[in-house]
Amino acid sequence: LQTAEVAALIALKGYGTKIKAIEQKTKIIVAKGRSLGSGGSSAQRYKRGIRSAILRIVRRIKESLDQHGFSYDMMFRRSKGGFEGAIFIVYAPRSALRGVVKPLRTKSVRVVIRPIYKSVITFGEVQKPLKKRYVIVGLDPGQETGLAIIDLTGTPLALLSVKEFDRTSIISTIFSFGIPIMVATDKHPIPEAVKKLASTLGIPLFDPGTTLTTEEKEKLIDWLRKITLRDFIIKSTHIRDALAACVKVLQVHERKLREMERKILDMGLEVPLDELRKEVLEGKSIAEIIEKWVEKALQEEQIQSHVHLLTISQHEEKYMKRIKQLEDRIAELIREREILKEYNKKLQLRISELEETLEDLSREMNKEIQTNREIEALKERIRQLTIYVKDLENKISNQAQALSSMENLIMGIHRGKFVIIRKLKNLLHSSLLKIREELKDIKLLYVDNPYLMDVKALNELAKFDIVLVTSQEKDLSDFERAGIAIVNSIKPIYIGEEIVIMSNTILKLAEDARKRIKELRKRKEPELTLDKLMSIIEEYRQNIITERDYKVKTSES
Repeated sequence: LQTAEVAALIALKGYGTKIKAIEQKTKIIVAKGRSLGSGGSSAQRYKRGIRSAILRIVRRIKESLDQHGFSYDMMFRRSKGGFEGAIFIVYAPRSALRGVVKPLRTKSVRVVIRPIYKSVITFGEVQKPLKKRYVIVGLDPGQETGLAIIDLTGTPLALLSVKEFDRTSIISTIFSFGIPIMVATDKHPIPEAVKKLASTLGIPLFDPGTTLTTEEKEKLIDWLRKITLRDFIIKSTHIRDALAACVKVLQVHERKLREMERKILDMGLEVPLDELRKEVLEGKSIAEIIEKWVEKALQEEQIQSHVHLLTISQHEEKYMKRIKQLEDRIAELIREREILKEYNKKLQLRISELEETLEDLSREMNKEIQTNREIEALKERIRQLTIYVKDLENKISNQAQALSSMENLIMGIHRGKFVIIRKLKNLLHSSLLKIREELKDIKLLYVDNPYLMDVKALNELAKFDIVLVTSQEKDLSDFERAGIAIVNSIKPIYIGEEIVIMSNTILKLAEDARKRIKELRKRKEPELTLDKLMSIIEEYRQNIITERDYKVKTSES
């Protein structure tokens, strides 16, 4: 508190810096007179009445401001039947609006008028120095205003979305990033707020011709990401619309900008590229721009030449003395060069001798290296052949064992200890067709996988007196119920592609399987009943009568 009192006394004496807390702006708020509840059947009609009343008040305020020549920005939220609310930012002090717009409060509408306080207090007339950088401004006006600022290379400098963003705040933000040369919008016709901003700044306005679609805006922003190699985040549709408007300006002038930069580089002119881009965007022709900068370069060159000649004439004596010193130094350097030349010749001869010696040593080393390589290659060849010989020996040993085993099998077959059985992989009809001609002569048939089968193959097998053999250990009683004899859980002594060799004990097992099948078939045969017997006798009698009648007819003829 004491500090505050001291500060007040110092200010009273006239010391310190003046501060400015209130801007020369006034906000006019038009809103509903009261909040609406859920209501009944007439609620919607009541809401439309309030919106219509707000619209009438807004029009009346706008007409009054226009009549008195005030500069202002208007932001509103449209709804069915009128406006939900509106805000005017008038660029004049509160006192100037007395008698023009009056505060109002009714059941339906209220009008509030208040001065706008600075968000940042400024001291005296101090201004922030302007950055020497040209920028393009994109604006999407509304209650929430989108503002995009990019430089002439397309780099985004500011992407903002602010509620109740008035014109002076927008202009202050723009100049904090650079000097604006164009204002752009994505709408057609151009919104009034955008026209006012361009008029206030005194710079051209870019009209896209038609309102940009959402797809066009997304494509423009993707194009900007590619040319700037930046992945910036778009936080709202307002920012997207403002940025797309800026990018559209660059895309429309892209070919002309590139052609201009290429020609300037080919000509070797040292020109600030930002200045070039600015003049292209201002609509100047390429020829006009080049002519201007060439003329400027020539003027600068003439000025420099004139200054150079003037300086020489003023300091001629000084330069002549310096020239004499340089001539003496050159003569001394020439003498030193001759000495170095002679020394260089001697060094060249020595280098030639050393190169010859090196070549001789290289040849000897290459011979030795080649010999070592051949020896290593021979060693590797011997190692490979040794491995190959061992592999052949193993194969011969395996073949000998296989041959011995085969001889034992053949002797076993000859002596009746073993039997040869035809082999199938499965019981599919396609497999059975391969041995169809052999089926009538086959008594035993070995099957690798009897579970892989089909009905057609089983019916075919049931016609023959064949016993199936398999090494499978599962229950195969289903085959016997189907009338097919089968022996399981028998391991072959030898398995080939088309045959297997098994112990002769399989013959006894196969015979037992056949007997089981025959017994099952007998059980399934129906018993001879009296009716069946009478039917057989009657059929026999009819056959005898038919045969007798046939003989009588034959004898008569």
